[in-house]
Formats: sequence, C-alpha cells, structure tokens
Amino acid sequence: MRRWLAGILAGDLDAFVVPGAEMLDVLGLDLEAAGLRVVASPRHATVLVLVGEIPPGLARSAAIAYTQQPRPRAILSVGAPSPAPLPAADVSVAATQPALTEGIAELRRHVAGGAWDPDPPAFVIDEPKAPKPADDDEQHGHRAMSHDSEMAHAHMSEMDHMQIGNGGFMSMVMMTSGLPRSADGLPMEWLEVPFGPLFPGLPGGLNLVLTLDGDTVARAEVRSGTLRRDLRATWPGPVKTFADRLARLDPQGSTAYRVLAWRALEQATGAEPDERETHRRIAALERERVASHLTWLARLGFLLGAAWLARRASSLARAVCKAHTPHEIGQLHGPVTAFVRQMRRAPLLASRLDRVGRIQPESAHDLRGPLARACGRVDDARQDDLAYRALGFAPVVEDGCDARACLAVRLAEIEQSLELIRAAGIDASPATPESALATGTGRASVETPRGRASLVVTLADGRVLDLALEVPSAGHAHLVEDVVAGHELADALLGITSLDLSPWELDQ
Repeated sequence: MRRWLAGILAGDLDAFVVPGAEMLDVLGLDLEAAGLRVVASPRHATVLVLVGEIPPGLARSAAIAYTQQPRPRAILSVGAPSPAPLPAADVSVAATQPALTEGIAELRRHVAGGAWDPDPPAFVIDEPKAPKPADDDEQHGHRAMSHDSEMAHAHMSEMDHMQIGNGGFMSMVMMTSGLPRSADGLPMEWLEVPFGPLFPGLPGGLNLVLTLDGDTVARAEVRSGTLRRDLRATWPGPVKTFADRLARLDPQGSTAYRVLAWRALEQATGAEPDERETHRRIAALERERVASHLTWLARLGFLLGAAWLARRASSLARAVCKAHTPHEIGQLHGPVTAFVRQMRRAPLLASRLDRVGRIQPESAHDLRGPLARACGRVDDARQDDLAYRALGFAPVVEDGCDARACLAVRLAEIEQSLELIRAAGIDASPATPESALATGTGRASVETPRGRASLVVTLADGRVLDLALEVPSAGHAHLVEDVVAGHELADALLGITSLDLSPWELDQ
C-alpha cells in the first residue's frame, strides 16, 4: 500500500523555483513540459528547483523556503550545484531540456523510494545568536523604542499622570495614543511586511519590505545585498574574457552587457565591426528585448490574477530565448504579434492600470528606457546609433507616466524589435571580436531592455585596469517609494512591477 501511495505521489510533483520562474525562461527550459508543475509557494511544493548559480544571500532565503516545504521534499539543481546552507541536491542536471526531463524522471524514482523514510535527514539552518532581550517597555510594536524618543515620552508622560480605575481598564484613546495616523485620521499600528526575495509577483531576488497601514502601503524599502556576488572585483583582468565577465551582471540582460563590453573595447582600440556583424548584434539585442518585455508581461499577469496572460507571455519568452536562427525567429513573429494584439484588446486591462504606479514630476528624474519613454521623454541610446537609424528605428513614446503607459510602450517595442530583427537580416549569432594588447580608454552605451547602460573602461597591455559602469535600475530604485505610498497593496505591487527593476543590476 505504501509503495502504491508513494508511486501516486511521485507522479504528481509541484515545484517552487529559485530565484524565480523567469530564470527558466531565460534558459529556454520548460519545467511543466518536463513533468513538474510550478507553484507560487514553497508550502505547496514537493520539489525546490534551483536554477543557475545562487548567490549566498539568496541561498539562505532558499534554505528557509526549503524548511517550509512539506515532506517528502527534494531539491533539483539546474546548471549549478546546490549552495550552502542548503543540503546537497537530490538530483543535479545540466541546463538543457533533455537533461531536465531525464532528471525529473530520476527525481520521481527518488521520491517514490523515499516518500515514507522513517528517519529522514534533519535539516536545521544555523541561526545567529539572538540579541539580549529588551525590557518589556522597549518592545512596543515591531521596533525597540527608546525612553528618550518622542513617542515613548508621549506614552510615559500620559501614563505618569493618568489614573486607571475600574479594575485596570484603559480606554482606546489611551491605548492608541502616539500611534501614527492613517490617511483617514485613525491611529493604526504600522506593520513591516517582507515581499521577497522569492515573491513570485516580483523579480526573483528583489528584497522588498513594505510598511502597511491596514491594507494601504505607507512606506517601501528595497534592501540590497541578497544577490551580491562581488562582481566588481572580477572585472579587472584579461581583455579576452572581459565581455563574458561583465555579462554575468544580469542573467536577463547578458547579451546587452556583452555587447556593451565589446563596444567599449573596440572604442579603446579603434576597431569597428563590419555591417554584417553590427546587424547580428542588433538582432541579438532586440531578441533579448522581446524576451525581457514578455517576462515583464508574465509578471504583470500573475499580479493581476490573469493566469492566461502569465502562461502565454512566459511561454513566448521561453520560445524567443531558444530561437537563434533566422528561421526560428521568423516562426515566432506571427504568434508574438498576435499576442500583442490580444493584449491591446484585453477588456479592462488598460483601465485597470490607469494611474497605477504613477510617477510624480518631482520624482521623475534620471529616468531611462521604457520608463522614461512612458513619461513622454525621448531617451533611447539607439536613436544615436547610425546602424539602428538605417534600419528605420524611431523611439516609442507615450504619455501618462503610469503602469498603463509602461504597458503601451512595451507592447509597441515588442513589435518594433521583431521588425528590426527582420530588417537586420541576420544569418548567425554575433561573433566575439579579436582582443588586442591595447592601452587606452573606451566609452560605450547600449540600450538594455530596461534602459541605457554606459561603460568607461581603462586598458593597459591587454588588461582591464579600471571601469565605471552605470546601469538603469540604479536610477529607478528610488521610485519605489513614490509609486507605493498611499496606495492599496495590490496597486502598490503593480506599480513596483511597472518599474521593471533588476535586482541583479542593483546587487553587483
């Protein structure tokens, strides 16, 4: 009977993905086609799927998610081993679809064989030593409160002078004295609630803490460090492999950062790619833009509760990431443009996003990419590129400066990028340029899916000595507070998603 039940359990496995399902799309991997169903919470998952290299800060969050999984549970690592403090993966596979399918079949056998293990291995996360407990009067609310603070002084002054009668009864006026006031004037205790770094409605790795005043967001904070990999220490070194080292910055923007490195090195050495190679790079950049915008749409669909939107956008993003030849990309032109038209016709979608995530004029500084263009600003590194202009490129600009305008810009850019790929007439993937033992300084910019990235690199004798890098997400992180304050939680999360922040760019 136990074997029979174990076999049934092994045939219906749910998976929670770390850092997020979008990482599978980047690699062109279809988890459901291989036999696992993706769920939004580790509490509903049998399998923890680790995709790619997991930074130490995120590994700890993944370990906490693992402890929340019901037994029997298992770990499947894809493309890299399971990091500490997680236990070793039960099954490890290469980042290819055949390997994934074979690995999941092995995982089923593992679950079927160990489903009722009477003595499963224990897993405990080492916790740092807890701080010395504070006095009771310092534990009001969620933060320790000094007796010298304004709020504490208000409490103590009232408590010192009031007379509590009737068996210790305290009125609500006394109990709520000193609490922050909500927009309606009522005193309410504010709660700090973490959203991330594994919340499926936000980019995987984005560590966000929202301060809630009832169902309204009062404050927001993006906490850095979860994805820190100390990449800046790896960037100086041989010119030959510099582009690959820089491309590790953002898994969803690796092509853009690789091309950025090539351009800066070529500017330093005086080299120039020929027209065919330039067109290959344009096609690769635009393919990545299409995939990134589709991933953004999938995230939007999840938050809206539109499962059809999330599934279709994710499926198309995965297909675009797998397409490399002109024939493969050409076959996707029809399905992707049909999906864009369907989005434009979706009932109530535009009205649902209207004025959500609105950026106020006083905060709309240093905007880049689709976010700037959704605010009526012509900011696009491609408009200064002669090769792009020769292909008929012109920036897409919308007014509104809200989530609705961001949606309109990205839908139009998906269609535009497909036309640029067609006009470029690609015949192969970009080729790595020859490295030279050069000395000098190179400057370059590339329009990544999230906006302009700029690089200044200093070379000496074929080595990168120093560099300065500007990334779009760094200029947009301050907008989180602006798009959430005073909004209900659902609208606040949509507003944050409209910014399309990359936690990989923020944590280098």
